Amino acid sequence: MYVISTPAPYGSIFRSPVFRFGDATSASGIDFSVNVSGVSNTVNTKRLYPSGTASVNAAPYLRGQLRIEPLTAYSMNIGFVNSRIARCRVTADGIASPQVPLTGGTEDATPFKVLSAAPEKSVLRPGECDEIAFITGAGYVVKPFVSMRYGNALSTYSGLMPVTGDGVIAMPVVMSEVDKLFTQTTGKAAENLVEFTVSLRITPSGGGSDLYLQRFYKVDRNSVGGVRLAWVNRYGSVDYHTFPESRGVVFEGNRTRIQTPDGPRTVATAAKCTETFASGPCDPATAEWLAEIFSSPAVWKVSEGVSGGSGGSGSSGNGALNTFERIEIAGGKVECPPEKPSKIVVQIAPETSTPSRKF
Repeated sequence: MYVISTPAPYGSIFRSPVFRFGDATSASGIDFSVNVSGVSNTVNTKRLYPSGTASVNAAPYLRGQLRIEPLTAYSMNIGFVNSRIARCRVTADGIASPQVPLTGGTEDATPFKVLSAAPEKSVLRPGECDEIAFITGAGYVVKPFVSMRYGNALSTYSGLMPVTGDGVIAMPVVMSEVDKLFTQTTGKAAENLVEFTVSLRITPSGGGSDLYLQRFYKVDRNSVGGVRLAWVNRYGSVDYHTFPESRGVVFEGNRTRIQTPDGPRTVATAAKCTETFASGPCDPATAEWLAEIFSSPAVWKVSEGVSGGSGGSGSSGNGALNTFERIEIAGGKVECPPEKPSKIVVQIAPETSTPSRKF
C-alpha cells in the first residue's frame, strides 16, 4: 500500500480533505488511523474495506480540533496562533501520509497572503485593536515595522521582534501601543498621529527576494459611539470592524400563561435584548467583506480600553486591553440605495438571553 495523494496544505476542512491510498485491498478491512494535532492531539480509527484504492475523508475528525478566537494581546508582539490550524496525518498498515496543515475557513488559504478580505486601508479609534494574520513557511523570518505619518513627516519604528517558523502568524495592531510608539520615536503627542502603516517583511533564510505584506490605518480621534465587532472570517482567521451608527435597542419579553380553576396564571417568563447598528457608507467590495458576518460561526462584541485580566489567544500574558463577549447575529441586511454607497445593518443579541423562569 502507498499514499497516492493528500489534501493541499492549508486547504479548508470544509472542502472534503481526502487522503488517498493505492494498492489497498482487504476483504477483512483495513484500519486507517487519523491523527490530528491541533488544540488537542487525537487519534481516530476508521475501518474501510477497499478494493484497489482507499479514500479517507478527515473532515469529521478535524472540525472539533480548532480554536479560532480574537487576539487579546497587550502588546504588538507578532506570534504564532496555531490553534487556528489542524495538522493531520493518516496511517494504515505502517504506511503514514505526510502531515498536512488544514484551516477552519470556508476557502483554501494561500501562504504569504493576508487571511482576510478586508480593505487594505482601515480606520482605528483610540483604544481599538485589529490584527494581521497570514501563513508563513519554514525557513522564513518575519520582521514587523510600523511607519507613522504626522503632517508631511514619516517616522518608522523597527524595534518589534521578528519570528521564524511555519504556520499561522498574527500580529495584533493595538492603537494605544501605536500611540506610545509614536510618542517614543517622535517626541510628539499622540494626537499628532493621523495615519500609520504596519509592514511585515518576509525574508527567506536561504536567500532570495523579500516579500512584504502591508495594512494601512487612518486614525479617527473624533468619532464616538457604535459598536466594534470581531468575527471568524472565510479564511479561518478573525476580522474586526466598528459599526458607528446605532439604530436603537429593542427589549422583548414574553410570558406563558395558562388558565386554571382560580383564573389565569403565569407559568414562565423570558426576555431578550437586541441592538441594531449600521456601518458607514462602503463600496461594493467592503460591503461584501462585511456581509461575511452574517454567515460567521462565531461573533464577538469588543469592549475597548479594559485593562487587567488574563490574556487569551495570542496573549503576551501582561493583561488584555480588550474584552470579547460572544454574541449572536439576530438579523441584518445590506442596504443598497440607487446610486449611493451601501450600508451593512446588523442586529446583535447576547449569545444567551435571559434564562426562562418557570413557576
